[in-house]
Amino acid sequence: MIKFFRKIRHNLFMENKTGKYLKYALGEIILVVMGILIALQINNWNETKLERKVEKEYIVSLIEDLKTDSTRLSYLVKRFETAELQLDTVLKMYHKIAIGYNDTLRRNLPAVINFPDFTYTDRTMQQLKNSGSMRYIVNKKVSNGILDYDIKVKHLLTSYIPDLTFYYENSNQMWFEVVDIEAFETDSKTMSISEMEKGTQNYLLKDDKATLGKFNNIIRNFKNVTTTVKDTEKEVLIKATGLMTLLRKEYDLK
Repeated sequence: MIKFFRKIRHNLFMENKTGKYLKYALGEIILVVMGILIALQINNWNETKLERKVEKEYIVSLIEDLKTDSTRLSYLVKRFETAELQLDTVLKMYHKIAIGYNDTLRRNLPAVINFPDFTYTDRTMQQLKNSGSMRYIVNKKVSNGILDYDIKVKHLLTSYIPDLTFYYENSNQMWFEVVDIEAFETDSKTMSISEMEKGTQNYLLKDDKATLGKFNNIIRNFKNVTTTVKDTEKEVLIKATGLMTLLRKEYDLK
């Protein structure tokens, strides 16, 4: 093809047809430029197609992470709701703690020494942020939703969970200072609940006002932070389910 065009140019030049030669040369330049532009357009189209494929792969992966978070958060919210009821019971009946054994109080008291933890499934989120791959998410509504969810989770983990951990650690320490576990386990093996409640044992290592008052304060703070964490996790759960709905809609995924 190149030889063919070269031959035409040569013939026009040899025939001294300068005007036609210049027009032909200009046309040939235009054709070359058009060819380059078409090639660039095809290359850009291929790159865009590849980027959209990568974008969708990230979205599918992110939905799987959100499913994991949602399942865990649903479980945690229920656990915290139960813990709230147990802590309320403990606080309502706390005045009986030094009087004698109360089975309802004893059964609910362990709520002060544990809480369910939340682990953020941020595998895809980390890939998006650390590798600069957020640029693949061209849908602004989606990218804003992703970042908003990440901020909400980070706020939960950095602002509220540390407070809960602090009171959890304090309540654990007080538990081992106050509760006589050995005496309780020994009597519960040989006595009925009714007999234990009618007895004189309160199964405490310490029952002075200052120690029990401190334990009560810690339990109250633990309960308040438990409520805050539960409410925040509800909000995170709503954001997670809402973001999944948005991603499926925007990317036509089931």
